[in-house]
Amino acid sequence: MAIRIHTEQRTARASASVLPAVGGVLEQLQQRWAARNERTPNDTRKERLYKELAVLLQAGVDPRAVLDLLHKAQTDPQLQHLIGHLRSEVMLGRTLSEAMGSSPAFNEHERYSVRIGEESGRMAEVFDQLALHYAERLKLKRLVRQAFA
Repeated sequence: MAIRIHTEQRTARASASVLPAVGGVLEQLQQRWAARNERTPNDTRKERLYKELAVLLQAGVDPRAVLDLLHKAQTDPQLQHLIGHLRSEVMLGRTLSEAMGSSPAFNEHERYSVRIGEESGRMAEVFDQLALHYAERLKLKRLVRQAFA
C-alpha cells in the first residue's frame, strides 16, 4: 500500500512537471500555425499594398478607414487576412507599427519606417517610399534572372 501511494505521488509530480512543457509546446505550435497563415507576402504583393496605402492616405482618407477600405476591397486572400489582422490590432488601440510588429509578415525595415512615419506625420510618404523600395527590388530580381537566363 505504501509503495502504491509513493508511486502515485511520483506520477502526480511527474505529470505536474510535464504539463507546463506540454502547454509550451502547444503554444509554440499555435504560433507556428498563425505564422504559417500569415506567410510573408511576396515583393509584388507588398509593393501593391504599400502603393494602395500611400494613394489613399495622400487622398486624405483617415488611416483607420484606409484599413477598412483595403480589407473590403482586397481580392487576394493572403493580403485580406493580413490587412484584417492589422485592422483588428489598430482597432484595439495599437499603432500601425505595433500591429505590424505582431505579424511575421513584416520585417524591421518596414516596421521602423512606418513608426517614423507615424511620429513625423508623413505616413503617405513612407508608404510611397516602401512601394518604391519593393518596385526596385522586383526590378533588380528581373535583371538578375535575365543575366542568368
